[in-house]
Amino acid sequence: MNFGHPINPHLSNKFSQINSAIKNNDRKFIKRLIDCKVCFSPTEEGVCIELPFVLACELGHLEIVEMLIKHRSDINLDIDEFLEEEFWDEALTGLMAASGRGHIQIVRNLIRAGANPNIQTCYGETALSFAARGGHVDVFEELAPLVTCMDSEHIDIIRRIAESELKLNFRHKSQ
Repeated sequence: MNFGHPINPHLSNKFSQINSAIKNNDRKFIKRLIDCKVCFSPTEEGVCIELPFVLACELGHLEIVEMLIKHRSDINLDIDEFLEEEFWDEALTGLMAASGRGHIQIVRNLIRAGANPNIQTCYGETALSFAARGGHVDVFEELAPLVTCMDSEHIDIIRRIAESELKLNFRHKSQ
């Protein structure tokens, strides 16, 4: 890779060089990029595939996430960043992505680093919503005390289901 040319982390056919390295859990390559102070946040217009940081959180690459958090000021990384504008309905924060996949240690590290659990998608979903939908009880329990922006109607529904003796249909995670 030629470090003399700017890298746009969110432009590519499918994955940029950064996203490919993250997808392949190539910690050495990511470390070289960090050492070269490559910007991991979008700075140009283009077609969004995925933000590298969010992808690392989603895939559960703990060591890469830790490296990016540690060096975030060097690489211009906002851990709560997600694309707005035309991609807003598909955009997630790293915390949302990790919560939805059940990566509890990444969730804990992000919270310690100051990630905001109250950021909402355009549909009002938070990291807590993603944890609940994924059935990740440990992540849900980690986030629940931190969330201050939950729709009161949802709380009432959850409470009624929990208190009822309903035999709800459920789908096994392997199905």
